[in-house]
This record gives sequence, C-alpha cells and structure tokens, in this order.
Amino acid sequence: MNTKKAIEFIIIFILNLFLILICVASVGAGHGTKVIINIVFPYAMICLDYFEKINFIFYTLLLIQIPFYGILYFKKRNIFKFILALHFLAVIFVFYMK
Repeated sequence: MNTKKAIEFIIIFILNLFLILICVASVGAGHGTKVIINIVFPYAMICLDYFEKINFIFYTLLLIQIPFYGILYFKKRNIFKFILALHFLAVIFVFYMK
C-alpha cells in the first residue's frame, strides 16, 4: 500500500469513527435526538425503521457507508456527486417516513 492510499484510509477510518461517536452522543441512550443520525446515516435508519430493531444490517450499513463515500470521493468524483444526491433523497425519505 502506498503512502497516499494509507493516508486516505486513515482519514476515512477516523471520520467514520468520529461520526459514529457524534451520533451516539446525540442519541443519548434514547433520551436525545435522532436528527443527526438521521442525516449522517439515513440508510441505517431506514433499515431500523423497516425492521423495528437494531440488527446486523443496521450495523453493517453504519460501518460501511462513510468508507464507501470516502472511496468514491477519492477515486470517482463524478459518481460521488450522484451518491450524494441519493443520500440527500434518503435523508428526506427518513424525515417523511415518520
């Protein structure tokens, strides 16, 4: 692995952990708000609302979404813009799903 790819991986990994920690802190063991996690991880929240419980798919989506976005950002910028548009639509769907 060359240095540039290693730096990209570290950035994506740290960003993912940071976003998960912020979302966990904002939810606050069920006594906080789900707005931040709905915006940052809409696919996981759609899964949560569909299955009505936290399961393997929820955790998988939570862990792979940001690294997937990071890989697209560093490798395929034109596809990244399309994925961001889908993300925006998923966020709207999550807020209107309730």
